[in-house]
Amino acid sequence: MDWRQHINFGTKKIASKPAVPETRLSVEFLLGLFAAGWTEKQVLEKYPELTSSKLCAVLATAPELLEMIDRTREEVKIGKKLSFEDVKGDVWE
Repeated sequence: MDWRQHINFGTKKIASKPAVPETRLSVEFLLGLFAAGWTEKQVLEKYPELTSSKLCAVLATAPELLEMIDRTREEVKIGKKLSFEDVKGDVWE
């Protein structure tokens, strides 16, 4: 599954956080629900605008988001200045 078909980055609705299109739900928020013990069924009942495939896309983003966070931490440690183009071109396209 190419999660990029189901997740937007940089929406005006929620301050540039990766989010599910046509919702106000960020990937971070939805991952937090799963971390808190919510089931897929509970999430879909509470947020009917979501689908199973959109939730799978949310979960599929996790490895790349963690990689981006780790890479950013390392670059900050060595003093590299990051630009949005560095992140966008490397991860989100």
